[in-house]
Formats: sequence, structure tokens, C-alpha cells
Amino acid sequence: QRECFSSGGFMASSGGSRSLLRSIESDLRSLAAEARKRHQGRVKEASDFAILRLKEVEAATSEQDGNEDSTTTTTTAGSHFDEESFSRRVLVAAPEVVDAIVSACDVIDGSNKAKLAVLALGSLHRLLTRVAIGPDRTMAVLEALDKQGRSSKDSAVVLKVVQSLIVLLTTCEFRPTLGETGVSQGIAALLQLNRSLTPSGAAGGSPP
Repeated sequence: QRECFSSGGFMASSGGSRSLLRSIESDLRSLAAEARKRHQGRVKEASDFAILRLKEVEAATSEQDGNEDSTTTTTTAGSHFDEESFSRRVLVAAPEVVDAIVSACDVIDGSNKAKLAVLALGSLHRLLTRVAIGPDRTMAVLEALDKQGRSSKDSAVVLKVVQSLIVLLTTCEFRPTLGETGVSQGIAALLQLNRSLTPSGAAGGSPP
């Protein structure tokens, strides 16, 4: 059985629960702006909608937590745990966020869209490291990373794909959804990317 790690190994220890939500919201706004420049209407619409859903779910979750706090006494440690998990619960409950980011990966084709790719993959990596992706979207993320890794020739894009695949494959929380098939697909993608990054395997351009 291949080793995996709990989310604590990747999660940032600083910052409040809302900082991740604001970072993802900023990512979505950047995606929408870049998609507009590149005439990618579907990505812009998906990103705009994801921002609205993120705010709706955040408000609903805050209200729910407030109602629970009024009937439950929590310790300092328990309150800290809730703060750490708040943003993940919101993001998992708003799968439209992942859908918007994946839609950007689906349309990326060509060096003129490299910035859009870097933005999308950076946001995916942020979600993966915080385990803020629900089980119903895990395979879609793997497919998006695999597709982007196979199609992109931009070294910055390929590097982000590699980083995200490593987190996805080594985080225990994602393992049940990926299963052996998903893990094997991810490992195969990493091996292919490793060959493409080596001087002998790179098609054109100088070695990294």
C-alpha cells in the first residue's frame, strides 16, 4: 500500500479560517478577468457564478455555526478546530468553485493562455493543500491535471501540475475517492511529466 499523509502536513498554520476563502475569491476574480481578455466566456461566467455561490455558502455556514454555538459550549481547542475547518466546509459545500477552475483547465490550449493556466493551477493547488475539494470533484481535478500536463509546453504550467499531482496523490483524504485506478493514473501522469522535464525528454526549449 502506498504511503499517504494527513492534511496537516500541507495546511498552513497561520491565518484565520476566512483567509483561504478570500484567497480563493481573489483567484476566481483573477480567473474571470483573464478569461475575459482571452475571450473565454464560459470560464468567466463559471468564475463569476462561483464567487456568488462561495459568498452564499459562507453566509449560510456562518449562520449555521452561530446557531450551533448558541446551544453548545465549546472549549478553546474546539473553537480553534472549527476555525481551521470552516473554510474547507464552505468550499466543499460550494463545488461550483472547483467546477470554475477545472473549466479553465479544459479550455487552455496554446502559449497565449499560459497565464490563465497558471492562475487555475495555482488555485487548484491551494485547494488541494487545504483538502478543500469534495469527494465528488476529486476525479475531475485529477483529469484536469492529467489533461493539462499532457497538453501544455509551458514549464511554469507543468511545474504546477507536478506540484498539485504530488499533493493529490499523497494526501490520505483523497485516497478513497481516487482508488487504485486514480492513483495509478496520477502516477503515470507524473512519470510522463518527469520525462518531459528532463533534457532528453523535453520537446524543444532549454532544460529547466
